[in-house]
Amino acid sequence: MLWNRFSFERWGNMSGLRDAKKVWGRKLTRAVPVCSVFALVSCTRACVGIPEVGSKRTPVRLFLASASPVDKEKLNSISQCVELAAHYRVQFEVAADERAVLSALGRGEAHLAYLSPMNYVAASTKFGAVAHRVRLESGSPVNRSVIIGKASVWAAHLEKQHVPLTAAGLRSESALSLMSEGRFLFAAPESDVGFFVPRQILLQRNVFPEEAAFAGNDELVAQGLERNLAIAGAVSESWLRQKYEVSQFLRPGMVVGPFWIVEVSPSFPGRVLASRPDFSQKILTQILAGMDQCSGGSAATEIASVFGGESFGTVSERMFVYVRELKETQDTFLRAVDPEKKE
Repeated sequence: MLWNRFSFERWGNMSGLRDAKKVWGRKLTRAVPVCSVFALVSCTRACVGIPEVGSKRTPVRLFLASASPVDKEKLNSISQCVELAAHYRVQFEVAADERAVLSALGRGEAHLAYLSPMNYVAASTKFGAVAHRVRLESGSPVNRSVIIGKASVWAAHLEKQHVPLTAAGLRSESALSLMSEGRFLFAAPESDVGFFVPRQILLQRNVFPEEAAFAGNDELVAQGLERNLAIAGAVSESWLRQKYEVSQFLRPGMVVGPFWIVEVSPSFPGRVLASRPDFSQKILTQILAGMDQCSGGSAATEIASVFGGESFGTVSERMFVYVRELKETQDTFLRAVDPEKKE
């Protein structure tokens, strides 16, 4: 037979063949554990069909919302930078609004989500989402909503009512009636400091403007006030500081540019990068380090464009105390307006 002929030619006799079997047997014995481990890993990833999260086949999915189209080249540039730094692939998914982002996070389709503070609180309550990074604006992780009015208009009204031009005067009945009788400008319906926070301030002070409108952004709110299209409006503190190069602490009664500061809200955090509670801590740590590195490196411009602000900062749950109070008040208000409406 071929085997016997080969054996005798190779080993000379049967005793040689037995010696050869012993040698190969020892080699095979050593190889069995290694092969078993390799087979187990291969079966887990390939046979069962569960590739590692962060791989090419199953990338980490980060959802964010944008009403306008996002440049895919910028997203690809960020993804490549993070993958190079973290050794995990991140795929960015752009949704039309944050409701879709919340839904994806709740269903487990999203591993990470970029959310407004209000929606993060909702995700934390419903799904146990955890915040890891907060977007910085003017170097700060928090912002404030500032209600302003044209200084000349407010001064004339309060002087006519014999009300002192002070912070206390701005909280007088005369000041409240002025805001109630005129038009109030908000920045945008999806803005926290441009809509949700100032609306809460008005509700707390029992101010219900005769008319309210969305200007579009902080700049347009200011323009509307300067043109006497409204009696008061809400802008972000970061915008106001940058616009008029203000360094001192903002408080009611101050005059900034052509405007009088009527009210200033408590601190409100920036947008949040959050994860599901069951997301791998190992992968998360690597990706966060990659995002931090890319924010100050080769993809800094793209990250600033896509995510807004300057860079990411560390986050603390203490930042969300006021946000949670605001969310609870808003939900109570919505239930009172429409008891059958789901949150």
